[in-house]
Amino acid sequence: MKIILLRFSSQEDSTSGALFKANDDGTKEFLCYTIEDEYRLKKVKGETRIKGNTTYKVLLREEGSMTARYRARYEAKYGKDWFKGMLWLQDTVGYSGEPFTYVYFHAGNSDDSSLGCIITGDSQENNVLKKDGWVSNSRQSFERIYPVLRDAVLEEGLELEIIDWDYPAQDEKPMPSNKATEDVVLTNVIDDKFDKILKELKNLRSA
Repeated sequence: MKIILLRFSSQEDSTSGALFKANDDGTKEFLCYTIEDEYRLKKVKGETRIKGNTTYKVLLREEGSMTARYRARYEAKYGKDWFKGMLWLQDTVGYSGEPFTYVYFHAGNSDDSSLGCIITGDSQENNVLKKDGWVSNSRQSFERIYPVLRDAVLEEGLELEIIDWDYPAQDEKPMPSNKATEDVVLTNVIDDKFDKILKELKNLRSA
């Protein structure tokens, strides 16, 4: 199964997005809204989203303190068979290749909840106006999508494609423009002509 995170509002302090399920017939099914940390070319711990325009495999992590908290919460609410581990993105990196560890889908409200993770919500405020972003009914959204994603991991495999729709990655050096190439060619032509003039002057002096 494939899910797609469309990042559509990259602001100074947060990134707003929407999560979709990609169906076999090519249609997309809306799952929830998302909030993440902001874009940075160089990773700043706890203040940077993972690299976009990339596809990540998703597994279930059964260890860790967050896993323990979620297990206790959901075993009390739904029983022992509901929660199987945190939805854990694999081989996550930043825009300059720095590794990220333990990037999850989980509940929260703003980019302050994130630390590089993907926060889910059922409603969303404009992060142009609210700089840290905001999603509401986060646990509700997590509890709705978790069984779908959990079962996909266990039965068929799950991958997440992240699309930086509004903010191209700045991790590659720009290619030189045609103008730059033309300027280099023109400079070479002028240098060649100047060398020829110097040689002609030298010949005249020695004649």
